[in-house]
Amino acid sequence: MSFDWFGNRLAVVTENQKLSIYKYENQTWLIEVEKYDTGHHGPVNKVKWAHPSLGRIIATCAQDKKIKIFEEK
Repeated sequence: MSFDWFGNRLAVVTENQKLSIYKYENQTWLIEVEKYDTGHHGPVNKVKWAHPSLGRIIATCAQDKKIKIFEEK
C-alpha cells in the first residue's frame, strides 16, 4: 500500500493483483476505485504514487518482473 504525496489517498494492491484506491474524507476512508485489475501475473511487491507534478500516476512492480504504470483520468 502507498499514500499519495498529501496523505489523503491510499493505493492498495491485494494478493490477487487488484488495485483499489481510497480517499480520506470526513474522517473516514471512502473507496474511489474498487478492484482494478493490474494485469500482473504474480504477487505485487510495490505500489507507489508519482509526484503530483506528473499527474495522478501510480506504478506497480511484481514478481512477474514487470512494471505497470496507471494514470487516473
